[in-house]
Amino acid sequence: MLLNCSCMKPKSLASLIWLAIGFHCWAAENPTGEKNVRILLDHWPPYHFRQYPDKGIIYPIVKRAFQHSGYQTEIVTAPAPRKKAMLIADSLADLDCSVWFSQSRARILTYSTPFMFNRYALYAMADKGISSLKTDQLHLGIIRGFEYLQPPEFISSYGTVTKVRDSEILLKMLLSHRIDVGLLDQRVVQWSQRQHHQEYLQIDKPLFSRELHCVAAKENPRGATLIAAFNAGLLATQNPSQ
Repeated sequence: MLLNCSCMKPKSLASLIWLAIGFHCWAAENPTGEKNVRILLDHWPPYHFRQYPDKGIIYPIVKRAFQHSGYQTEIVTAPAPRKKAMLIADSLADLDCSVWFSQSRARILTYSTPFMFNRYALYAMADKGISSLKTDQLHLGIIRGFEYLQPPEFISSYGTVTKVRDSEILLKMLLSHRIDVGLLDQRVVQWSQRQHHQEYLQIDKPLFSRELHCVAAKENPRGATLIAAFNAGLLATQNPSQ
C-alpha cells in the first residue's frame, strides 16, 4: 500500500492515528525500499565465500560502507561468466564488487573508487624443486584472460601453458603437482597455505597489481547514486586496503 500524503487532509486525532498506522504497515512491508542494494559476487576464497559471505574480505567492507550511507545490502552469488549478464541484461543485481578497471568496461559501467588491491605473482610448491629448471621446461597454469595482461613473451617462454576457469582450480592443480607454476593472487595463496598446511614458493616479485572496484551498469537508473553512496561510505569508514 502506498499512501499519497499530499491528497490526505486529516481533520481529527483519529484520522491522524489511522494515517500513522497506514504508514507503519507500508513501512513494514517495504523495510528498505530504494535503500536496498543487491551486491553481486562470485565464489572467490578468501575474497568471497558462497556459504559464508560475512567471512569473506569483500562483502564486510562493502556492507559497512553502504550502512554508513544509509543502505541495506544483500548478496547475489553467481559464477563469474554469468555476472555481466545478471548486472546488465537481466538487472538481477545492482552492483558487482569484484571488478578491475578497463577502458572497454568503462563504456558500459560506472566505477567506484578502488577499495582494495589484487597483487599477482608466480607460485610453485616449496617442495617441487624447480629452481634448477628453465622456464621452457615448466608447466604454467593461468586463469583465462590473464595472458593478455602481460607481454606475449611472458606466456610463450613456458614449455606448456594450461588455462583454467578460476583460482580454486589452479590451486588444486598446484597441490596435486599437475602444473609446476601458477599465476595467483597473493591473498588467495596465503589463504590456501592456512587451509591446506602447504608451503608455496613465490617466484620473484609480484608481476602486476590491479585495483578492485564496485561497478554498476550505466543503464541502471540508480547506478550512479549507488556508486556515489558507496564512495562516500568508504571514505568515511576506511582507507583503501593495501
